Amino acid sequence: MTGDELIDVENEIWARLEAFATVTTLVSVANRRKFLGSSAPTDPFRSEAQVADLPELMLIDNGFSIDAPGTGASSSTHTWLQRYTLAVTTDDWRKDVARGISKLKMACVRAMLRSLETLPALTYVARFRPTDGQDQTADPSPEGREMRGWKAVIGVEVVLAFSRTEINA
Repeated sequence: MTGDELIDVENEIWARLEAFATVTTLVSVANRRKFLGSSAPTDPFRSEAQVADLPELMLIDNGFSIDAPGTGASSSTHTWLQRYTLAVTTDDWRKDVARGISKLKMACVRAMLRSLETLPALTYVARFRPTDGQDQTADPSPEGREMRGWKAVIGVEVVLAFSRTEINA
């Protein structure tokens, strides 16, 4: 653990994805774009992606809410709802090939669903789940790269819960 709750959550999400053999078989280590670690590139995007750069996975922060309704916030508990987008990028329009979008997005969702809505190593995580997704043809990265093939974005929500006593300590 790093002592930074949000970094620990992101590390755990990647651990869930990388523990699922289909994900690791389809996406090489170099194509799992992480925004973590001192050895990570400061700009992990490749503006001119080559076939070897795909398929690609990215976990992108996508907003947060404090004490949002439905997250378990109470007079004794603060909650932090962190939203992520898991971006899946392929270089192929055929959905049914090994590198196709169907197999890859299903593998990612299965990897996340296996965690049973929690991240057991992180006691402050009250809920973890994939949410909605969208298939698209546009590049999901913030770079807006020109790339052929299907892309998918999968929403991920994580609720962190902290006692007010813990927050005030």
